[in-house]
Amino acid sequence: MFARRSIRRLVACLGIALGSTGMVACNHHGKNHGERADWVAKRVSGYLDFTATQNQKLDVVKTKVKDLFQALDSKRDAARSILREEVAKEKMDSARLNQSLQANLSVLSEKLPAIVDAVVELHSSLNPAQRSKVAEKVQKFEGRHKGK
Repeated sequence: MFARRSIRRLVACLGIALGSTGMVACNHHGKNHGERADWVAKRVSGYLDFTATQNQKLDVVKTKVKDLFQALDSKRDAARSILREEVAKEKMDSARLNQSLQANLSVLSEKLPAIVDAVVELHSSLNPAQRSKVAEKVQKFEGRHKGK
């Protein structure tokens, strides 16, 4: 039970890390996913006062997140084109839309386990004070975005 809760908390941290990348991007127009990930990683590293080893582990997470965004970007234009075509039709083809959605979901299911593993590795290197700061941020984030 404790391990399951810890994994859930870790996945929540990952979600927050990825979500904050997108949310922070709202204040940084014109930056691509890679630049945003770099900016977020720099802020996280500074906020948690990472060691060199922790920064290396954060770089692994950042690289994997960038890879995920790049893979999703390659599918995005095709998905948008399909959606535009289907919306313009008199009757939408749910099979075609589902197939387009499955392409994005397959990218996620392929890439997310490696990201989670990298986050678990990074989390294991955190000291208790850093873990406490992360837990506080997660709780604050959840409170701010509850019900949205």
